[in-house]
Amino acid sequence: DEHAIDLSDVTEPVLVVATARSDALDTSHPLRRMLPELARDRAVRTLELGPLPRGTVEGIVRREGGDDDLVALVWDRSGGNAFIVAEPLAAVSEGAADGLSPGLRGLVLGRLAGLSRLAQTVVAALSLGEEPVAHRLLAEVVGAGEDDLLAALREAAEAAMVIVDPQCEAYQLRHGLMRDVVAGELMPGERRS
Repeated sequence: DEHAIDLSDVTEPVLVVATARSDALDTSHPLRRMLPELARDRAVRTLELGPLPRGTVEGIVRREGGDDDLVALVWDRSGGNAFIVAEPLAAVSEGAADGLSPGLRGLVLGRLAGLSRLAQTVVAALSLGEEPVAHRLLAEVVGAGEDDLLAALREAAEAAMVIVDPQCEAYQLRHGLMRDVVAGELMPGERRS
């Protein structure tokens, strides 16, 4: 949330802490322009947090009583995203054998619902493919023109659903959770199309 702060009467040093998920900011978000400007100020310190390493995720799952299968499931779904690590563990402890809580499923489906029909089709195709999926193969599967496909990919990337694998210039979903939720929502006929 953005909040305005009036510091005009403050005479003592002030520490302001702000957080932002850069992967959740689309290109038009005001923070996309503001963060680089703030970083130029010597008084501003930024700390970028990457994903948790696999060993750390394994330790968390084991402390919660998880076995090898649960470690693999949590790692595959999360890729080290701390929020996603915690959610499947909570879902399993509440009886969801697949580790998908309604809240987590709703977050993914809500993000998907905000996309255009073609971008949804691209995300669905990626959820079924062996990731990463080469551009040419994705174009063949989706059956869209080049400009439309690129626009749909950019839309899905800006919604933090699709990422580009720079090693092979191909696409994949941001994490396994998205793949599992999206693929799980498809009808049998949609899986074959």
